[in-house]
Amino acid sequence: MRLSKPSLRNLLSVPLAFATLLAVGGAAPIVGVVRSITAGFGLTGGGTGDVALAVDTALIQRRVGGVCGVGQAISAIQSNGSVTCRPVGTPVTAFVHKATTETIPEAEPGVSIIDNELINGDPSAIVLVTARLTDPGATNFVDSHPIAVTYITTATCPGCDPVFLEKWLIIHGDNTVIPVGAEYNVLIVKK
Repeated sequence: MRLSKPSLRNLLSVPLAFATLLAVGGAAPIVGVVRSITAGFGLTGGGTGDVALAVDTALIQRRVGGVCGVGQAISAIQSNGSVTCRPVGTPVTAFVHKATTETIPEAEPGVSIIDNELINGDPSAIVLVTARLTDPGATNFVDSHPIAVTYITTATCPGCDPVFLEKWLIIHGDNTVIPVGAEYNVLIVKK
C-alpha cells in the first residue's frame, strides 16, 4: 500500500523517519504492538495489558539507607538497604606462635597449644591462624599441612590432660605431627 504525499503542514508532530517516508512517497512503516513484557534478571512484574516492573530486592541490593550511631560501624548491608552495626574499637591482637617442645605435648604431637591470657578460658574469641614462612638455616621452612584451631573444654574432651583444657590449639587437619620450629601468624578478635 502506498500513501499519497500529505501536506505535512497540518500535522502537529511527526516522527522524523515517518515524515521522511511520507515526503518521498515511501510505504508507511509497520508499527508493532507490545503484547507482553517479561521481567528479566533482578526485576519483578511484567505480563500483558497495563504492566509494571520493579526491582527484585532479593536479587538486587537497594541503595544503602541505614546509618550507624557514634562509636559504631557498618558490619553488614541487607538487600533492602538497611544496615547492621557493631561497636568500633573491638580489641584485635596479632602475634607469632612458635611450636616448641613446650607447646607440643609429647602425648599429642599433632597439636600446638596457644597459651595466651587474652584467649585462655574464652571459647567465643575469634582465632585465625595461618602458617608463617620462616628461614631456619636458609631453608625457607613452612608448615604446608592443613591447619585449624579448636578450643578444648572438659565437655569436649573429658579425659584430656589439664594442660589442654580451656585453651585454643593449633592442629594439623591430616593428623600429622606439628614440627618443632614451625611458626604461625595468629590473629585474635575479641567481641
